Amino acid sequence: MCDVTSQQDNSLSTLKRNMKDFSMLAGKVNSIAKIDGRRLVFRKSAVSRMDQDEINLLLADKMKAASKIDIYDDIRKLIRLTQESYNLLTQSYTDKKSTHFFITLAALNLVSAPPDFRDPLLENCTYPDEAWHDLRDLIFEGHFFGDTVPGKKGNFIEKYYPKAMVLFKALKKLTHGVKEDIHENALENFVKYYEEFMSPRRKDESLGIAVHYLQDLTAPHHVGNYPAVPYVDHFFFEKYANQIVWEGPHPFTIDMGRYNAFKNALGVRPADPERFAAAIYERSKEFVPYIETSLHRETAGTKEYLRKVDGAIDEYNDRFCNGNDQWTDAIREAIPLAVYASACLFETVLQS
Repeated sequence: MCDVTSQQDNSLSTLKRNMKDFSMLAGKVNSIAKIDGRRLVFRKSAVSRMDQDEINLLLADKMKAASKIDIYDDIRKLIRLTQESYNLLTQSYTDKKSTHFFITLAALNLVSAPPDFRDPLLENCTYPDEAWHDLRDLIFEGHFFGDTVPGKKGNFIEKYYPKAMVLFKALKKLTHGVKEDIHENALENFVKYYEEFMSPRRKDESLGIAVHYLQDLTAPHHVGNYPAVPYVDHFFFEKYANQIVWEGPHPFTIDMGRYNAFKNALGVRPADPERFAAAIYERSKEFVPYIETSLHRETAGTKEYLRKVDGAIDEYNDRFCNGNDQWTDAIREAIPLAVYASACLFETVLQS
């Protein structure tokens, strides 16, 4: 599966070290006994007159007052480790186009989209993952949607940081903008950007961004709410999928007959974007068991997570190098779903 090796030894060592550091920080964040959300209130008018250094000091003071410990630097480092680990794992295939690009191109070909429609989509379908863009959020939370606490769905932050969510909320609003929502998720973001594209305030890039989030709703780790940090199999699986879609052999078939069968069975169209996205999510949930591992049962910050993570990284690296039947099964199911969902979206827009 690999040309030489999936990751250089030093990259794997760095990843292991990062996961241990992350686990320590996550454990500290989750050990906070009580957080007083009232201490995190701020006046928008006052913040608007501050520069970023002043905002950072304000955040540090408010987080300390709310949690009774100095936690600001630890949360910042937790976020930095997430971004650095993502960059570390993706830098080895930056010469290849992303899986989102493959899916978008296949969907455009399926509906015979004209060049003036295709080009903006191919340019913007990877936009939310770009390192320079704040659509990566704090820790990519807006790219996920799945079960959180019993009876609720959303991104993974509420699942893994239930008490500290108010700290992340304050940090996001004061660093990314007061309108930013810590609860944002892939389903809501798909609906938001699709409706933005279809509205009078239409932006050319909005449909490409919308289809990115729609495709996230077909990815097993994204609907399982297994973020790549601390569940690093997410990284290796996405690299494995990327290699399969661009280099083959393909374990899946994409054709017009199967696409028409998909539309007939789905029973809802993107013109009702929330119901459409929910229907795609319900289908993709079926693929989550293919990617679940024993590490998913552990929580960062616990002794069991620390005991398992090094061996798990070696196992995932071996899967990437030598192939894995369960991962291949997940790709066999998820890629056609992503292509057909994207094609249905494009067909709806072209016919509107």
